[in-house]
Amino acid sequence: MQTRWVLLALCVVVVLLAACVNNPAATAKAGHPLPTLVPVDFPHATVQPYDVSGSTESEIRAQLNANRPNDYDAYTRWYVSWDWPGRGSAECRLAEAEVSYEITVTFPRWTPTADASPELVAKWNGYLYALALHENAHISNVVSRFPAVVAAIKGGTCLSAEDAAQAVLQQMRQFDSQYDLDTNHGRTQGARFP
Repeated sequence: MQTRWVLLALCVVVVLLAACVNNPAATAKAGHPLPTLVPVDFPHATVQPYDVSGSTESEIRAQLNANRPNDYDAYTRWYVSWDWPGRGSAECRLAEAEVSYEITVTFPRWTPTADASPELVAKWNGYLYALALHENAHISNVVSRFPAVVAAIKGGTCLSAEDAAQAVLQQMRQFDSQYDLDTNHGRTQGARFP
């Protein structure tokens, strides 16, 4: 059921982003470009925006390179944690296990200047669309596999639950690595600016 909500939310984000990308020449009063999309609201994740400025592609690219927190324009970091009474001992209560996850997406935020062209705004919005699609797959990986972590813990024994959960986490990490390899960290999906 939770996976359906993730997919539904992802579809809504895609439709909203596509609507903005498909209307690149839209202008506000006085002929100025409409502002870009606010960094998309990623379901099940906290967005940690970083600001970039500029009125040309090269200025924005330089800002992305200078302000991003690592080697990528966007990054999804996740953490799954668990605990249960008696953890690590032969006497425990796995049925009372508490399992949670935290997902943080670092994502660029640009506000067009008055002299930014509508074409630049459209290019940026297309880039955000592709970048959001890429990061949403990382989020969906965690959200869709989270129930398997819970099942691994609650279906294990006091001495096997930890290893069973770690095995699921390893599958999640492998997905992320392979996905980034297959998409060149989103570049093959259009997450490239300029």
